[in-house]
Formats: sequence, C-alpha cells, structure tokens
Amino acid sequence: MLLLAVAAFVVAWALFVPPLQVPDEQAHYGYVQSLVEDGKRPAGGGRNDPRVLSDEEELAARYTRAFTIIQNPHQKPPWSATADARWRAAAEGLHGLGRDYVRNLGTQAVNPPGYYAYEAIPYVLASGGDFFDRLYVMRLFSALFMLVTAVAGWLVVGELFGRSPLLQLAGASVVALQPMTTFVSSGVNPDAAFDALIGLVLWLCVRTLMRGIDWGRAGALLALMLAASLVKGTALLFLPGVAFAMLYPIWRERSRADRAAIARRAAIVLGGCVLIGIEVLVVSRGGSGQVDHWIPQSFAELREFGSYLINFYLPARPPFIRDFPVLRTFPLYSVWIKTSWGAFGWLETRFPDAVYPFFALITLGTFAGAAVAIWRRAARIPWSVVAFFALMLIPLALGLHWLEYREMITLKYGIRIQGRYLLPLMPIAGVAVAAALSLLRPRAREIAVGLVVGGMAALQLVSIAILAGRFYA
Repeated sequence: MLLLAVAAFVVAWALFVPPLQVPDEQAHYGYVQSLVEDGKRPAGGGRNDPRVLSDEEELAARYTRAFTIIQNPHQKPPWSATADARWRAAAEGLHGLGRDYVRNLGTQAVNPPGYYAYEAIPYVLASGGDFFDRLYVMRLFSALFMLVTAVAGWLVVGELFGRSPLLQLAGASVVALQPMTTFVSSGVNPDAAFDALIGLVLWLCVRTLMRGIDWGRAGALLALMLAASLVKGTALLFLPGVAFAMLYPIWRERSRADRAAIARRAAIVLGGCVLIGIEVLVVSRGGSGQVDHWIPQSFAELREFGSYLINFYLPARPPFIRDFPVLRTFPLYSVWIKTSWGAFGWLETRFPDAVYPFFALITLGTFAGAAVAIWRRAARIPWSVVAFFALMLIPLALGLHWLEYREMITLKYGIRIQGRYLLPLMPIAGVAVAAALSLLRPRAREIAVGLVVGGMAALQLVSIAILAGRFYA
C-alpha cells in the first residue's frame, strides 16, 4: 500500500512540475541527448563555460519561458492554446533536426554517465515524439527509482525494527513520502538513482553490522557502490562508512579467526574500496573527481575552512574568526532545514516562512528522542550501527562543505549547498523516527504512527498544492 501511494505521488510530481523546473533538468536532459544523438558525453566542465543546449531544447525553453521563470515567482509558464500553437509552428521549422550539437553543459558535463545511459532508454523509446514527449517519459522512468528508495527505507528500518511492523511502517513512510525526495526523483536528475542506490547500500551495511560479514553480501555492497559512483562522484564520500561496516564485523570475529585470515579479509575490503575511489576519479572528468579538489594546499587553508564551518553552523559569528558575508543567514537553518524539507522548482517555491521553525523543531525533537531511546535501550540499535550512520553523514557533510568552500574562495560564489544533497541518507531519518516512537506506550505509539504516516501523506498533498499555486494559479 505504501508503494502504491508513492507511485501515485511520483506520477503527480512528474506531470505537475512544468518542463525544466527541476534543478539543472535542462542540463541533465542535454546530457542524455548528447549521448543518444551525438554518441558521446557532452563538452563542458568549467564554472564560467557558457551553457549551450541543442536548438530543439533552446526552442522549447524559449516558448515555455523555462529559463525566465527560474527563481522568479512573478513569472509563470504560458498555459494557453496560442502559446502551444506558436511553439508547434517554430518546432516544425526545425524539420525534425536540432536535436544534436549539445555544445556545452558547464559543470554538469563532469558527471559520470551511469544515470544518463539509463535515461537514454526512454529517450529512444519516445524518439518519435516531440521534446515534451521525451521529457515526460524520461521523468516517469526516473520516478521508478523512487520506488526503490521507498523499498530501501523499508528494509533499513526493518533490519532494526522488524519485530515491530508499526514502527517499520512509520520509519519507511518518512523515507517514501518525503516531498523533496519525490519531487527530485520525478524529474530528470541523477539524484533519483543516487538516492535509491545509497539507500540499498545503507541496508546492506546495516545488515552486515547486525548479522556479520558475508562475502556474497559484501560483493553486492561493493557492486552497489560501484554503480553509485557511476551516477555521482560524491559516492566517494560514503567509502569510509562502507569500509567500517565491513571491517567492524571482521574485527569482531578476531577471537575465532587467525590473524592471517583477518588480514586477508581486511585487505580485500580495503582493496575494493580503493578501486571504487580510483574509478570515481577516472569517470568524473574534472569537478569533484579531481584530486586537487580534495587536498588542502596549506595549513592556513585548513584554518580558513574551520572558520567557514563555524560561520555555517553558528547563528552568530565569534569575533576572532574570519567573516563570510554570504553565511550570515545561519545556513544550518536556511539551507539544511529549509531546502531539505521543502524548496521546489529551482528552490524558490516554498512553504510560508512561519512553517519552517516547526520543521526544525520536528527534526531536532526526532533525533533527540532517538538518542534517548538508544541510550535507554528502548530502541535496541547497536552502537556500531550508530557509528556507521555517523560515518556516512559526517564525511558527506564535510566533503560538500569543502567543495563549496573551495568554490567560494577561488570563484567567489555564494552558498551552493542544498538540503537535497543529504536526501540519500533519509533512511537514517526513518530509523530515528522509529526509535523515537519506541519510547511511547503501545496505545500512544499506534496513534503516533498514524499521525506520522498521515502527516507525511498530507505534507505531499500540500507540497503539490503549493507548486500548483506557483505555476498554475
């Protein structure tokens, strides 16, 4: 039943969101178009490179005002028969041409080709139609990953709370019905595949920590990480957590195995992780795959990075550190809370400002309740699993911050981090919800689970309504 609800919502998002109003959707579409029509990955990679799409996509964007309405709430797409007729006349003028020669995609060109190769399937299937036919079929294919993400959330929570189906349902609903996840997954965006793959990685890692090392499972885990690295280079940031999830059970069995066997197993695990890291550097042409993006150039740079982190996470800047003017908005709240709970379109379509403090309180209360439940053993989550979750979250956050800091210093950009970059770890939030609810007595727990599941469904409906008001009212 949960999967049916997810399917209904992702179809709604895929069809309700106007063309090219998912972040970077025009570039992701252009990447697929370049693979199919030109038979190669697109050019680009520099922040200052002008983005030049195919003639067909540029034409579609012009007649739908796709670029002029980005982050401009006063502009709406032209929903009229006249506008449609103008676009059709212009499209006929291309005489079926204009799909090739995607000349430059800027930074999106450095992405690995895995997701785009998958999206080439619906592109080819709908190749007999026009631009919008292909775009919407590609969106629906991308939305299939949201079903995988929902299953992954169910499995992660079930691994820890499988004896309590209600808690499993509540935790899985938080993953499956999160509005930002469904919104992004229903567009042409590699985050859809990345969230699904990392969700499965989380499940296999938790299963390994709970049940011990199994080489078939370890092979599947490394295969999933390899697939994730072919979708986004940030898969590199999850390698410490994955390595820990496989090495800790090996260390735990040290009393039953000789040192040589332990060393061989550890070498195999570390070797697999190193190979995945190398693969990320090979398939990511520049961008986050470049080694010099990750290595500090001096101790002074590390000190400045520390100042950046303090500015980001504290509501007021201490007087003894460097001031970063673009971070005066308290990004811990304005970025991680606001843009992970609800910032649709190109982040400009949001809930009323008065709602976000409520979301912040829910987030803080949930994780605080989960911590109390784990400490009191109301939720029997091993500390090794808690450590694994931390090793998945902290390197991801630090890696994203480091890349942003380097761009902020060298290219003078403002805040580019978005809350959706944390969405691959939504199953951890699902576990936290289940753990917090375990503190309640059975009757109160039943009511609370109903409120969580119903509340998430209601949040989806309200989110779609807000989006409809933004683009259609």
